[in-house]
Amino acid sequence: MNDRIVITVIGTDKTGIVANVSTKLSELSLNIIDITQKVFENDIFAMIMLVEAEKNTDIKDLQEKFKDVEEKIGVRVYLQHENIFKAMHRIWFFQNFLSNYYKKFRREKWIYYLMRYWKR
Repeated sequence: MNDRIVITVIGTDKTGIVANVSTKLSELSLNIIDITQKVFENDIFAMIMLVEAEKNTDIKDLQEKFKDVEEKIGVRVYLQHENIFKAMHRIWFFQNFLSNYYKKFRREKWIYYLMRYWKR
């Protein structure tokens, strides 16, 4: 099974970002599996791509190969193995969602005990 890499591109919106990144991916024999992009207020461009690479591809080496694209079009390109990306977001979920849930539970428990006290 091949490796899957998440590529995030962020910068000021301009013509040719997708074309330049896609061309570089083609040169490196990386296959695009999925792509999504968004232009936010004030021309902020963000794109996330899921690409397929040969097994045991060196991500640091690929990151270095994207330096010329970054300089040419003025964006930042970040590469992460799919498993690292998923693990980071799983940790974020547990830290944020579950801690907020716990806080809510504590608050509701406090209200429950307060209401029991008032009923006496």
